[in-house]
Amino acid sequence: MLKVHNFQEYLDIGEGGERELDEHYSQWYYIEPTYYQHDATVDLQRLGIDRIFTSICDGRRITVEYKVDKRSGDTGNAFIETISNDKNGKLGWGYTCCAQVVVYYTPHDGTVYMLDALKLKDDMGKAMSCFSEVPAQNENYRTFGRKVPLDVLKKLARGTFKIGQKNDKKNNLTPKVIVLT
Repeated sequence: MLKVHNFQEYLDIGEGGERELDEHYSQWYYIEPTYYQHDATVDLQRLGIDRIFTSICDGRRITVEYKVDKRSGDTGNAFIETISNDKNGKLGWGYTCCAQVVVYYTPHDGTVYMLDALKLKDDMGKAMSCFSEVPAQNENYRTFGRKVPLDVLKKLARGTFKIGQKNDKKNNLTPKVIVLT
């Protein structure tokens, strides 16, 4: 039998990771969480947009979805959601995210994987299709996702860095989320 995930526990973990990411990215961006946008919040959240980043340097705006994955430290895999709710058949964020960038954060080692959301959708049908789809049991429904090894996720990402590392031109550790083509 699958372990039932405690929604509040995972929400608390996610919010803690989001605070770390906001603190890190605030060096380069004004960050507007979408949950402060009142009526628009529900719409943006449903579209998979957690934040709107505005570049401090040039004013460019980027929509961002945060994913915080505590379990990746135990499993060595990212969980890329394919079905959000098996009761109503709602597709997962791997297919539905409308943000420009998915920031996938693994707090066990502080690694941030910056994924182009459009490419991610394409990768779901190609590069990630060979990985097993597994359930995660919630109280009244199951969520399904692909178990993607973190080393594969790193290859699919536009860039990676570790929270807390300084800008290092040799390792190109500035937040590559600003590089969209």
